[in-house]
Amino acid sequence: MGRKFPVGLEERDYDSIYAKLENDGLVEFIEGKLKLTERGRKELKDLAIKRASTVRWIIHRKFWFARRIDYIAEGL
Repeated sequence: MGRKFPVGLEERDYDSIYAKLENDGLVEFIEGKLKLTERGRKELKDLAIKRASTVRWIIHRKFWFARRIDYIAEGL
Protein backbone atom coordinates (compact mmCIF):
# COMPACT_ATOMS: atom_id res chain seq x y z
CA MET A 1 0.00 0.00 0.00
CA GLY A 2 1.27 3.43 -0.90
CA ARG A 3 2.12 5.91 1.79
CA LYS A 4 0.57 8.95 0.19
CA PHE A 5 -2.34 7.34 -1.62
CA PRO A 6 -3.35 4.07 0.08
CA VAL A 7 -4.51 1.66 -2.59
CA GLY A 8 -5.68 -1.90 -2.18
CA LEU A 9 -5.15 -3.83 -5.41
CA GLU A 10 -6.81 -7.15 -6.10
CA GLU A 11 -5.53 -10.00 -8.26
CA ARG A 12 -7.56 -8.90 -11.30
CA ASP A 13 -6.00 -5.42 -11.04
CA TYR A 14 -2.51 -6.91 -11.27
CA ASP A 15 -3.59 -9.07 -14.22
CA SER A 16 -4.85 -6.02 -16.12
CA ILE A 17 -1.66 -4.06 -15.36
CA TYR A 18 0.54 -6.95 -16.55
CA ALA A 19 -1.59 -7.36 -19.70
CA LYS A 20 -1.24 -3.65 -20.52
CA LEU A 21 2.54 -3.76 -20.03
CA GLU A 22 2.77 -6.86 -22.21
CA ASN A 23 0.59 -5.31 -24.94
CA ASP A 24 2.84 -2.24 -24.96
CA GLY A 25 5.87 -4.51 -25.46
CA LEU A 26 7.55 -3.40 -22.23
CA VAL A 27 7.57 -6.81 -20.51
CA GLU A 28 7.26 -10.46 -21.47
CA PHE A 29 6.49 -13.65 -19.57
CA ILE A 30 9.32 -16.17 -19.67
CA GLU A 31 8.96 -19.39 -17.66
CA GLY A 32 6.21 -17.83 -15.56
CA LYS A 33 8.29 -14.77 -14.67
CA LEU A 34 7.89 -11.21 -15.83
CA LYS A 35 10.99 -9.87 -17.61
CA LEU A 36 11.74 -6.48 -19.12
CA THR A 37 12.22 -6.24 -22.86
CA GLU A 38 14.81 -3.96 -24.45
CA ARG A 39 12.07 -1.41 -25.08
CA GLY A 40 11.07 -1.63 -21.40
CA ARG A 41 14.65 -1.00 -20.30
CA LYS A 42 14.89 2.03 -22.59
CA GLU A 43 11.61 3.44 -21.24
CA LEU A 44 12.81 3.03 -17.64
CA LYS A 45 16.12 4.74 -18.40
CA ASP A 46 14.31 7.64 -20.08
CA LEU A 47 11.99 8.04 -17.10
CA ALA A 48 14.93 7.91 -14.68
CA ILE A 49 16.78 10.61 -16.62
CA LYS A 50 13.68 12.83 -16.67
CA ARG A 51 13.23 12.37 -12.91
CA ALA A 52 16.92 13.07 -12.24
CA SER A 53 16.84 16.32 -14.22
CA THR A 54 13.81 17.46 -12.20
CA VAL A 55 15.61 16.69 -8.94
CA ARG A 56 18.72 18.61 -10.09
CA TRP A 57 16.55 21.67 -10.78
CA ILE A 58 14.96 21.46 -7.33
CA ILE A 59 18.29 21.02 -5.51
CA HIS A 60 19.37 24.57 -6.42
CA ARG A 61 16.83 26.03 -3.98
CA LYS A 62 18.33 27.70 -0.91
CA PHE A 63 15.47 27.00 1.50
CA TRP A 64 13.56 23.74 1.77
CA PHE A 65 10.21 23.03 3.40
CA ALA A 66 9.93 19.75 5.31
CA ARG A 67 6.90 18.68 3.25
CA ARG A 68 8.78 19.22 0.01
CA ILE A 69 11.74 17.17 1.24
CA ASP A 70 9.38 14.36 2.26
CA TYR A 71 7.58 14.50 -1.12
CA ILE A 72 10.79 14.30 -3.15
CA ALA A 73 12.42 11.66 -0.95
CA GLU A 74 9.37 9.40 -1.21
CA GLY A 75 9.88 8.95 -4.95
CA LEU A 76 13.54 7.93 -4.64
